This record gives sequence, structure tokens and C-alpha cells, in this order.
Amino acid sequence: MGLGTVAARPFIHRVIVRPTGFRTTAEPEDDPRMEFHRLCEALRNEDARNGMFCGDVLGAVREGRSPLLLTEP
Repeated sequence: MGLGTVAARPFIHRVIVRPTGFRTTAEPEDDPRMEFHRLCEALRNEDARNGMFCGDVLGAVREGRSPLLLTEP
């Protein structure tokens, strides 16, 4: 998809970066796979962070927008 196609769309493209300040206090795992799993679990259990994202999405939907939420640990 070229830039011309995106520019012709009838809606505004906006990226909103939502820093959360998440930091882990645990010692890193030696196995990168286990470290990734541990970080994902910690993020899943971060209620304030997840609530913030849910509030953002619900607010966008209430405004008639179609949000796309992209995350990474």
C-alpha cells in the first residue's frame, strides 16, 4: 500500500503513544523465553496499566472512532 492510498482515506490517521512507566523489579531470567513469559505475566497483572488502556479504547468507541490497540511488553 503506497502513501497515496493511505492519504486518500476519508479519516484522520493518528498514533497516540501511551507510556505507562511499567518497570519490573525482578531479577532477569537466564532463559530469554522464560524472561519474556515472566514479563508478559507481570504486564497482564498490572491492573492500573490495563485499566488505562481499556478507558482509552472505550472513550474512543464512545466518540464513534474505531481504535486499534497495539502493545508490546
